Amino acid sequence: MKVAKHHIPLINTLRGIAAVLVCLYHFVCKTIDFISDGQVYDLFKYGQKGVQLFFVISAVVIPISLIKSNYRLKKFKWFFIRRFIRIEIPYVVSILACIVFLIMRNFGYQHAIFQNLPSIDSIFLHLGYLISLFDQYDWINQVYWTLAIEFQYYIFLGVFFSFAMHSKLLFRMCFYLAVVLLSLWHSRANFPFWAPYFALGNIYVLFRYDYVKTVEFLVVTLLFSVFCYLNLGFLDLGIAYLGLLLIHFLGQINLKGGNFFGKISYSLYLIHGITGAAVVNILSRFANSGLQKAGVVGFGFLVALTASYVFWRFIERPSQSLSRSFVLPVDGHNDTETQKTESH
Repeated sequence: MKVAKHHIPLINTLRGIAAVLVCLYHFVCKTIDFISDGQVYDLFKYGQKGVQLFFVISAVVIPISLIKSNYRLKKFKWFFIRRFIRIEIPYVVSILACIVFLIMRNFGYQHAIFQNLPSIDSIFLHLGYLISLFDQYDWINQVYWTLAIEFQYYIFLGVFFSFAMHSKLLFRMCFYLAVVLLSLWHSRANFPFWAPYFALGNIYVLFRYDYVKTVEFLVVTLLFSVFCYLNLGFLDLGIAYLGLLLIHFLGQINLKGGNFFGKISYSLYLIHGITGAAVVNILSRFANSGLQKAGVVGFGFLVALTASYVFWRFIERPSQSLSRSFVLPVDGHNDTETQKTESH
């Protein structure tokens, strides 16, 4: 059996990097009539790939937590409750904050483009991460589509990962086949399209913990890579490989600054649009030079960072504590090391 540590400190830094990249992308590229320099715009446009890095992280840390708890399908209830509480409470609070923000912007800021408030139907669909299944509705916050994919991923993993952990190849092949078949559903806004992307991390974890041997790992990785390329292209596939290589070879690096950003990354991801991006949008009309625009982005980021820390302190951290009270049974004792490993 390979010696594999469950806690991977570098993942906190990678989470922080992913969140910062997405923030900068929204600040620079989604602020209307802000950046006229094509090279600058093209550079920051790659910040949206932070989403793919988040997916790679989830593809690794959630299976590790399941392996540590000796997961079986009968434990699905506890696994799902923990994940639901962990992500749902901050998510719901952020939805309420977005609605308040829209009300204030629509009626309190004369230069804002009026945006319809979400209907009751839309709010309920948001709560179930179902907006992407209905063309007539839009996400109230542009980052929420990725949370829907993560939520669907949790359900998929909870149902199928016990097959992937099975000692018999036939059962593991059921997992592989499910991934391939799901990937044929060409809707980028839902998990099936991304299934091979997550599965690259899953098969890496199975290899890391000696559930699959080298030949099977290489063959299945190649299979998933082909479907990743067909759906997403070389760049996104390269991000998956880069993330996995960093985790494998540099995973035990522990960076203090990276830990801070990783700690608040989910909060930053949720509310940067109604904090930092809103500030950048307001101040952008007063910035003319490149230096002024850089100052606007920097100030917006500082606002987002401060608000995110407060959100983490009073909303996200309590939800983490509540989630940990629902512990996956592990031979009659609690698994505190797994709690360190899990991501948002």
